[in-house]
Amino acid sequence: MHKKFLGALVGLSLCSAAFAATLPTASEIQKNMGMGYNIGNSMEVPNDPTGWGNPYPTQALLDSIKAAGFNTVRIPCAWDSHTRNGAITETWLDSVKTVVDYALRNELYVVLNIHHEGSGGWFQTKMATYKDNTVDTKMKNYWTQIANKFKNYDEHLLFAGANEPGEGQEGLTWTSQHAQVLMGYYQTFINAVRATGGNNATRTLIIQGLQTDIDKSVEFAPTSIFPKDNVTGRLMFEVHFYGPYQYVLMTSSQNWGCPNGDIQVQYYYGDYLKPGDPKHNAGYNCWANAIDKDQSSIGFPKAQFAKMKSNYVDKGYPVIIGEFGSLYRSPELSGSDLELHRQGRIQWHKDVVTAAKMYGLTPIVWDMGNEGASYDNMAYIRRQTNKFGGPMGKVVEPEIINAMRGVYGLGTYVNKGVTHTERLIPGSTPIQSSSSSVVPASSSSSKPVVSSSSVASSSSVNPWQPQSSSSSVKSSSSFAVSSSSVVSSSSVWQPASSSSSADPSTCKALTTECYSEKELCEMGIKNFCVESSSSEESSSSEMDPPCDALIPECGYSETELCSMGVLEYCDPNAVKPVLAGKAVKLYREGNTLVSDRSITLFDVTGHIVKAVSGSGRTVLSLENMRQGVYIAKSGSNVLKVNVK
Repeated sequence: MHKKFLGALVGLSLCSAAFAATLPTASEIQKNMGMGYNIGNSMEVPNDPTGWGNPYPTQALLDSIKAAGFNTVRIPCAWDSHTRNGAITETWLDSVKTVVDYALRNELYVVLNIHHEGSGGWFQTKMATYKDNTVDTKMKNYWTQIANKFKNYDEHLLFAGANEPGEGQEGLTWTSQHAQVLMGYYQTFINAVRATGGNNATRTLIIQGLQTDIDKSVEFAPTSIFPKDNVTGRLMFEVHFYGPYQYVLMTSSQNWGCPNGDIQVQYYYGDYLKPGDPKHNAGYNCWANAIDKDQSSIGFPKAQFAKMKSNYVDKGYPVIIGEFGSLYRSPELSGSDLELHRQGRIQWHKDVVTAAKMYGLTPIVWDMGNEGASYDNMAYIRRQTNKFGGPMGKVVEPEIINAMRGVYGLGTYVNKGVTHTERLIPGSTPIQSSSSSVVPASSSSSKPVVSSSSVASSSSVNPWQPQSSSSSVKSSSSFAVSSSSVVSSSSVWQPASSSSSADPSTCKALTTECYSEKELCEMGIKNFCVESSSSEESSSSEMDPPCDALIPECGYSETELCSMGVLEYCDPNAVKPVLAGKAVKLYREGNTLVSDRSITLFDVTGHIVKAVSGSGRTVLSLENMRQGVYIAKSGSNVLKVNVK
């Protein structure tokens, strides 16, 4: 898709041609990374990042991650499903950039990877004793494109070549030859990134162990077979930690040939083992019919992480624990059993982080977003507000968060807000940083409350969280409605008031304290809408087309648009986008799009969904379209289309 494709909706951030800097070494960077958080089951979902139940990441979420004490965020990411003819679509690159920028506004370190790419993905399940040229070519092509997109970003952005190579691959038995082929793919990754120049010449890159398993990596992947880099000290090594498996991940009993019966799921850990129920205690050895205390306490992560220090850290390769976490065993347990499990789970997280810090490793907790299921329920910060209520970014595991914070001397979690800065985002319009508070962990509401931490992205609008398609534009104050952004009329960084006693002349929060429910409904906050009567529905076709573009015709001044990051309005000589409405012959009439020329309809990944050619009155039907957001283009005019 052409780079100017979304330009009529929002201004694209202009990358400045900065001189390449010599970035700090991997060891220097790791000292500042602290503990980290994974935005899991989101950007790595093939085709649609919301497909596994999590909403698209928002600025409010990244604000909460920072406020909770994390200093690093890992963004697992899919790429292969967002390509056309081997090229990653510009829409997807911009979408990933949006999330990266959310993190960098909070001065978080960002680990951006190529994740599993779905079941049977092109890389993760293709480990062999010979190089696959198709795999190697994709590794080169994708990392070249990703690296070029971010070449001017500084050391806060790290690239990780893969996720868990070999995980899910049937019949794989690792050998030294497998490991050497894997290192060859990593050599391609390193070469591709370095060749793009700019800050990528000295950017820290991360390679992954065999299935990111500690023992397999130590056995078959010594540093002597690592890929070569043309700069010194800019490589890290990554493993994951989910152990003991029976305690953290196993969901049903297994028959592994033990003479004392099946292996049971283990629910209890550390100082919170259950007397009289050894088979459900962490560290239970079925063959010995006894508890291995090293498996049921901090001794296990310490022993594992000590291997990483001696085999990699001490040899010049800092190590990140790219994922760790433990399932919450509800609804399997209840009452006192659940409480015993809960206390042990808090201790497990503290033990893992303590051991990681002891041996100089960076621990990054895995969050799946789902709080309710018996599996995939590792959730520490709320994302699925549609299912579980409350605000985006609410800390839902405060005791675990506090246990991990304590290891880093951060004390008890108190929501003190965050401070945004644009200085780490290349090409952004310089805006004075300002402090803003995030939603407290204890707050909740049945109707949406806009966090005062929510700000507008100064780069590109998130295509999965489109701006409100309100048919009326409030002229007294400018705002862009989404789940993650509110823009005040005075400053893009001015927090929206959430006070119930706010002065109505200055109150900008999208709540009933500042607006009537009718006004909020008209702004696109559907929770405040009531069912329309049949008479209202019958007249809806006579309404003007939605005015949802960030352009003067929708009620914004050029000064306001510039402050929102629509950079072409900062330059009086720049070509301005044009409103896509009846005046320019591209508009929507019910379930049809109408123009005076050919119309092309794209999905949000940049793929063409429908197209119709013509001159004069041209009509494209939206009948039988899947629910979602689409982009229509006709000539130089663009229109965002919501199909419900």
